[in-house]
Amino acid sequence: MATLLFLIRLFYIIIITSAIIISNFRSLKISILSYGKFGTSTQFTAKNQIEAYIQNLTVPKQWFKHYYIVGTLWAAFLITDVIILQNRNRGYFAWFVQIFDSAEKYELDYFKEPVTECIIGLVIIQVQTVRRMYECFFIERPSVGAKMHIGLYLLGLAFYIATGLSVFIEGIGNFGILDNKDKETNLFIIHSENFLSWNILLAIFVFIYASYHQHILHKNLAMLRRKGSSTLYSIPKGDWFDHISSAHYTAEIVIYFSFVILTKGFNLTIWLTFIWTIVCLGIIAENSEKWGREKFGEEWPKNRWIIMPVSSCTDKMLFANY
Repeated sequence: MATLLFLIRLFYIIIITSAIIISNFRSLKISILSYGKFGTSTQFTAKNQIEAYIQNLTVPKQWFKHYYIVGTLWAAFLITDVIILQNRNRGYFAWFVQIFDSAEKYELDYFKEPVTECIIGLVIIQVQTVRRMYECFFIERPSVGAKMHIGLYLLGLAFYIATGLSVFIEGIGNFGILDNKDKETNLFIIHSENFLSWNILLAIFVFIYASYHQHILHKNLAMLRRKGSSTLYSIPKGDWFDHISSAHYTAEIVIYFSFVILTKGFNLTIWLTFIWTIVCLGIIAENSEKWGREKFGEEWPKNRWIIMPVSSCTDKMLFANY
């Protein structure tokens, strides 16, 4: 397997496995995977100095916006360097890839995904990070003094770097950015009619649909708390919140499922990205459900899904129906 592709997949496998393990230890789950109102309101007393040290490694929750700043700049760089400039194998990203791999050795690994799917994938991730950055700066109202664990912060930054690569890593050979003996003809050609395939059109529709609802849901969440307040919370309502407690996470999952549709389910790297999104947001949604029940008691809606509707309805499952 190509080295860079292996490292990206390994990254997702490690964080998925780590999140599942951490979620089974209350001290680690509360210390590392909790943030915002969960991190400030959850009562947990460290049993020893190690737990106390881990718990205190925090940064302001407002740094959450750094994810989308980094993601936006990274996606813009990739689009400019790889697509707009079309600088054969002399671009900065081409130089970075050739540190790990070459076309002759890993042709099958890097030529699987068509150019059109790669381009749409990069454009979608760019639109997603720009929209979320706008929401972080102009819509969302994070709690005053809210913290997040530094491990979760660093993981978020790494995630957007890896995801910017994962949406087109299995097709980078088709851009002509790997080693090639005939460097003067090593340019890719875009055929506009290829953008009208069913998977691209469906992926764009699903992405726009989920993005629209997530934007509405984030606006609803922002309206629940007065600007600057750290204690006033209300039960989220409206739009998908009428049926799902963590509906904004549901929308995020659907957004990343659009990448699976885009690649027709053939891209293993995209599947790992999608699985991580489900695992991570599922754990956080479970925390949110428990917090809501403890804070609001009988007022908390009992007939909503935590994050998405499934057939099972047990308290121990992430996607249980209450």
